[in-house]
Amino acid sequence: LFEIMILVDKNEPDIATQKLESLRKHMSRYTPDARIKSCFKMLMAQERMGFSFGPIQDEAQQLENLQQNLYWDPIGQEVIRFDEWYLERRARKKR
Repeated sequence: LFEIMILVDKNEPDIATQKLESLRKHMSRYTPDARIKSCFKMLMAQERMGFSFGPIQDEAQQLENLQQNLYWDPIGQEVIRFDEWYLERRARKKR
């Protein structure tokens, strides 16, 4: 997940899309936690829009769920909290 976030930041959407596909396959073989599923869902919605970080369906609810209900493991797959990173990307979009 962190690698995908870096690729999006580096403006390498093609490679980020490939990594998302790899993550999708990994998730189909193994049982990911709810936080990873939620992050993946939001990234896929953004990928369909070319990582433009425009608004997506249920965005506010998904972000609130990530912030309030789903545990963040700082030594896990998110070195940087996904919800904070996502909100920063959305803020840049609005400028």
